[in-house]
Amino acid sequence: MKNKIVRLTGLVVLSAFLWACADGSMPATPTPPPPPAPTLTAQAVVPGGTAYQNISLDTSAGTNSASLTVVSGSSVEIRWDIKGVSTAELTSTPDVLGGAVVLEIEKGAATDKTGTSSGSQFVPGLTSDVTFTIKATAVGAKEDDPVSEVTVTIQVAVTPAPVELAINKFDATPSQVQANGISKLCWDVSPADSKVTIKDDAGNYLVPQALPEEEPAEGELEAKASMVEAEEGDVSIEEPAVEIPTFEAVGCFDVTVNKDTKFTLSAMSADGQTLTQDVMVAIAATEFNVVSFTANGQEGTFLMEKAGEVRLSWEVIPEGATVTIDNGIGEVAVKDMVTVSVEETTTYTLTASFGDQIGSKQVTVNVGTLGGKKEELSVALSSSASEIFAGEAVKIAWAVKAADGSSIDNASITLNGEPVSGSDVTIKPMATTNYVVEASTGNGDARSNSVTIAVRRWNANELDSKWASIGVVSDKMVLMGSYSNPPSAIKFGRLIDSIGFEKVTYDFSSDFAKLYFGSYQKDKLGAYGQFPVNALTKDPSSARIYGATAGGLIYSDDTGKSWATVEILVLPKKLSFASAERKSCKGGVQIGDKSGKNSVANIAQICDIVVDGSRVVMGTDIGLIYIDDVDGYMSKRTCIQGLPEKGECSKQNALALTVVNDLASFGGAIYAGTEKGVWISTDKGESWAEFNGGGIGSGTAVYALAIGKKLIYAAGPEGVFASELTVGGADWKKTGDISEDAGAVYSLAVEGSNIYAGTEKGIYVSHNADDDWADISESMGSSPAVYSVAVNKNNSIVSIYAATSAGAFSSTGSVATPMAELPKVETAPEVTNSAIDSLKAMF
Repeated sequence: MKNKIVRLTGLVVLSAFLWACADGSMPATPTPPPPPAPTLTAQAVVPGGTAYQNISLDTSAGTNSASLTVVSGSSVEIRWDIKGVSTAELTSTPDVLGGAVVLEIEKGAATDKTGTSSGSQFVPGLTSDVTFTIKATAVGAKEDDPVSEVTVTIQVAVTPAPVELAINKFDATPSQVQANGISKLCWDVSPADSKVTIKDDAGNYLVPQALPEEEPAEGELEAKASMVEAEEGDVSIEEPAVEIPTFEAVGCFDVTVNKDTKFTLSAMSADGQTLTQDVMVAIAATEFNVVSFTANGQEGTFLMEKAGEVRLSWEVIPEGATVTIDNGIGEVAVKDMVTVSVEETTTYTLTASFGDQIGSKQVTVNVGTLGGKKEELSVALSSSASEIFAGEAVKIAWAVKAADGSSIDNASITLNGEPVSGSDVTIKPMATTNYVVEASTGNGDARSNSVTIAVRRWNANELDSKWASIGVVSDKMVLMGSYSNPPSAIKFGRLIDSIGFEKVTYDFSSDFAKLYFGSYQKDKLGAYGQFPVNALTKDPSSARIYGATAGGLIYSDDTGKSWATVEILVLPKKLSFASAERKSCKGGVQIGDKSGKNSVANIAQICDIVVDGSRVVMGTDIGLIYIDDVDGYMSKRTCIQGLPEKGECSKQNALALTVVNDLASFGGAIYAGTEKGVWISTDKGESWAEFNGGGIGSGTAVYALAIGKKLIYAAGPEGVFASELTVGGADWKKTGDISEDAGAVYSLAVEGSNIYAGTEKGIYVSHNADDDWADISESMGSSPAVYSVAVNKNNSIVSIYAATSAGAFSSTGSVATPMAELPKVETAPEVTNSAIDSLKAMF
């Protein structure tokens, strides 16, 4: 009975179903409605300094497409936030993403229909139009169900970037000339349709005049140096008094100068951008000397038995000097002779002047046989140096003797006509001067001798920039690094023997962008501040030169003509001091940003570099780090050792998070000048130990190191110290006192027994480790901060270079003589030149 009931029930159901389908067909199962499309918001963000240009899309508000216009080279970041999504992808047409980017979905529980995706994609350097598409499919949607999909498109139109006006080059060759000498000004301005005006510091504009002998070379306008004086109001738009002459964007111009002259180039682009740049043409210091003054070919004293004629001869350099001879002779040529009639003993004095330099020589004609020791009297003369800087002390010593060698103690002595006592005098010449010492006795005996003390001057190689470092010093080239802003124009100076001072510009910001995009920070580099080239170091085993700057290790393989970046150094946000004020190279300060919004603020400063074999060791404001095999590192991006973060890759050392200002290597050891004194490593920088003691301790800031023959020197805010060169403990002793006005010592250079110190206010020299210091900045025109000093010796010629806050300077002259080694006085008669070579410091 039960089975029958079941069958009956089934029959009823079927009947009901058949009744419902009038045509007798089977009814379809009802289709559930599709899930709703995901909600999608998207942004296109274009970094632009501290502000952002952006567009936003919101599908829930019906906005599914938008367009944006950017200039060529701009970077774009696509951001998204999707809800109720199971799959999503980002594509671009044309493909600038390297294929479709599958977006990561965060899913909830099995019954959760709210899958989400949020993130961003950074796309650098767009150069052509591109369309970005985000396609999202809802949770539970079937294939090809358009109702459950949502698509947004962002069209980015790329327009050519406006050409930024740039003065790529403006220099003078040579940058130093003799008075009324010719220097060639050359410039290169972009874009090519820009116009250029040039005027001197008196307001006179240069006027282009093509040479008639030949057509101007393509891209260069040769010109004769003619001027037009700029009257007040000559640039009035309404009614100019004088039309200002203009040059093409690339050209050269010969100028004749008779004094230090600054030329200003003003560039204007077609769209109204303007830039100016200065270049200095300096008058080179001219050698001045009273070469000789003789009577019948004899200097000092000439003896004649009776009255008669005597031939006076002389030579003075340079050609423009003014020369006079007393006793009625008057003004004469710089090189000549004259015959005079002498009736009685007469002393003739030749006086010469050139600018602010004055020199003199004397010759005495003794008439008659006067007996006694007259013809036997001799004056031996010597000086502690034949060439010095203005402001240095030099000692002149003399001895008066008879022919038998006995001393004459009662002689009257004059120095350039002024009475002096004793056997020596210390003077501080400010200009090249000839000093005449004359000795006379009561019976009429008189003899004289003379010595010329040459005074060196600083020559201004370039006065338009603030220079930070000097490296690669040789007889033919000196390379300098500057303080630069913006980072797209880091400047180097190449002082080349046969050419003069040449500037090279490096776009560091482009390499920064290639190696580090961290939250599109490239555009914030310009706001960082100055980018100093803190150090330049040549690899002794190759032609490569390494440079240390803010945030990067850079290098050049062609003697500084072009540059590239090895690596960017940016502090990780997790470092505890990344957001605080922290010390940097040589007393500088940096302010970090832990939020990451401005991670450019957290770039590390590289203070100095040494190269030891294949290892490049860097002292930075976050510690001592090094890279093995730089070329291998650049191709594989292997590990940098010593970075202040934990991990198996980077080996730690005792100088982590310590400001390492300067490095010096000698005898297999590397010395480090740090904020905690001096440290030493004997394993190429892997481990470090203190090298403190005596006047330098762990609380002494050391900004500079230098290696001498037997001593190592260290300097900083507390002066200059010296210690024995050992790998054991140090015993630092202070080397005299630099003026308190000098401030901190930034740099040191040692050549023989001479030590040069660049300070906050000028450059100083000491001729041995126990001597006081002399300020030798006088001819720089001021006392600028000297950030780096270097010395190069070629035989007996020593060239000194200084990178300063006021420009680049150099001085070339003979080897200096330490006063502590004053020579013994010669006893032979008629010693006419007291500049004794054996007394000079051997560099």
